[in-house]
Amino acid sequence: MKYILAVLIIYLSCNVATAENLKCFYRNAEGVGNDDVDIYYDKDSINYPEKKKSFFGEKPNKAIIEVWEVMKFLKSKTEIKTFKRLNCDTRELILKAMIANGTYAYPPQIGRTYPIEPKTTDEKLFKILCR
Repeated sequence: MKYILAVLIIYLSCNVATAENLKCFYRNAEGVGNDDVDIYYDKDSINYPEKKKSFFGEKPNKAIIEVWEVMKFLKSKTEIKTFKRLNCDTRELILKAMIANGTYAYPPQIGRTYPIEPKTTDEKLFKILCR
């Protein structure tokens, strides 16, 4: 009985620790080849990493936003997570990290600054987060 209870507690704590609050912002986008993809952002991962000074002390700089984006490929059942930093003032993004199927990936785009192009999924995410 103690063994079953211990396994149950470990199982629940692992599931709660990795829970995501995903919000779909692009559905059935044309993915790689014939594989359609749904694109989400994790609402719980939204972070304002920089502070700005105000009369009453420091407050978050809402122009700089960090967020995890999750791409779920429907046919191949693969998942790619990217950690992005959006600059709402300059319309730029920096790709900070990428996880493909549970493994960190290191594409050459990591750490580079890119303009947010019109009519892209990055622009849709920009419009949602930078209101």
